[in-house]
Amino acid sequence: DVLQRNLPDFHIHEICVHPNDWEVKNEKNGWEELIDRGAKGLLLGGFGDFLEHAQGYYGITSDINSDLMLKMSVENRQTKELCIEEEIHRNMSLRSLHIWISSALNPICYSLIPQLFSTGLFPGLATFSLHLMDTSLNVIIWGNISGSFHIDLQRAKVFRCDGTIWGPDGFSQQVMEMIYYWKWLQTDLMSLVHKHHTTISSKTNKATAISTTNRIMTILKAWNNDASPEDVFSLGVISTGQFGIPAGLVFSVSFRDGCWSARSDVTVTDELRPKLNACADELKMVNDIAARILKMHDGLQ
Repeated sequence: DVLQRNLPDFHIHEICVHPNDWEVKNEKNGWEELIDRGAKGLLLGGFGDFLEHAQGYYGITSDINSDLMLKMSVENRQTKELCIEEEIHRNMSLRSLHIWISSALNPICYSLIPQLFSTGLFPGLATFSLHLMDTSLNVIIWGNISGSFHIDLQRAKVFRCDGTIWGPDGFSQQVMEMIYYWKWLQTDLMSLVHKHHTTISSKTNKATAISTTNRIMTILKAWNNDASPEDVFSLGVISTGQFGIPAGLVFSVSFRDGCWSARSDVTVTDELRPKLNACADELKMVNDIAARILKMHDGLQ
């Protein structure tokens, strides 16, 4: 409070975290929350870490003794647990409708989305969740999309990013320059993509079709309308040995418009190479199993 009163550009955002979630919070969300508030920040940690920072940089110490701080901590924990229980109860009492919109940057959505909030369109529903999908382009998918695959963001762009830099319609930034928590990309993102179809099916009680349809339409539009040479597409094709992938495997690689050939400007780094090899090894194993089954079937005939 003293620092905020005396320093015009000093601001503190307090995040109350349950002890059971502190390790996860510290690893997964700290930097993201700070970045979402305008720019890079400094994650200080707990109370002791902050006091050390305030004393070292500003010469300010706290007169709160340890016993009082422990009492405050207990009260904060009780309040947090009560808030968690209330949130769980509220979520259980709500009947939420999930609406998924693919190609959300399409001009049609500018008129469609406001109409979704019209009174009487969804009678009896207190709330619904709107999921917009169309914020990142030029993501490269390597491997087998139904098995082992790798998401490559070296050419990916993001539009309308809620950050410090904004631009007109069509303004984009490189994803690699916007992401600071790389561990999330290597772990949780891959898991989320693997579960994408299952998640949508469980929420809608229908087979997934919109995202697949959108992918097909995107390729057809680019194929017949001369897409920009800068656009990146990932297609499963029979490998001829490009990128070091064994010939004969149907493997998802990066393609470019025009002659629809594999891009030569995509870099396969030393970090990426073992991941492609793992995808290729799985595909070869699947092919071997399929070949043995076909051979057994032919023998039975």
